[in-house]
Amino acid sequence: MNNISIWTSSENALCYLGKADRILHTTEEEALLLSQVPKTVKRILDL
Repeated sequence: MNNISIWTSSENALCYLGKADRILHTTEEEALLLSQVPKTVKRILDL
């Protein structure tokens, strides 16, 4: 089994970000999630 993460590649991350806005409901879900994060939070660990 290969444990190499594709998300460490900036090329792959940029490719995803280029498509992310076209994925159904992504923008709305992100806004809902961020609305629940207190304004004082400076960093978020995205697992």
